[in-house]
Amino acid sequence: MEYLRLFEDFKNNYYGTSGVVFIYGSYILLVRSTYGDWSYPKGKVDDGEEIIDAAIREVSEEIGVIFPKEKLIKVPLMETKPSKRSKGLKHFWYYRYELNIDEFEEYFNSLYEIPKGNLQTKEIDKAVFVPKKVAKKLLGKRFSVIV
Repeated sequence: MEYLRLFEDFKNNYYGTSGVVFIYGSYILLVRSTYGDWSYPKGKVDDGEEIIDAAIREVSEEIGVIFPKEKLIKVPLMETKPSKRSKGLKHFWYYRYELNIDEFEEYFNSLYEIPKGNLQTKEIDKAVFVPKKVAKKLLGKRFSVIV
């Protein structure tokens, strides 16, 4: 299993980030960091933590949305190539969550935004669903393969 080998290699040599790509019809949820960068909700994988569990924990911390693990597509949507960072090489793993109308109404508001009170405001200043075409323009190249 190539994925398991990559995960073992990651645990031994890299640090990484895991997150969730929320899709609602032709919209994708993006978060804007307090630095102004757009991405998907994500965060650091802790030592000994499963990648999927990190995605769920980080999304809950960043945007206040708690969802069942079984709703995620079990295979990561994407793993980027490692990129050089000040802390070393970094991987990004994402899982896909396709929301139905009931889930959308439970987690999000009619303005396609997550209420400010749910956000981890020291890191995230906005979370909003945007059309896929807009997402492509807001995201960096390493994320463009997802949308």
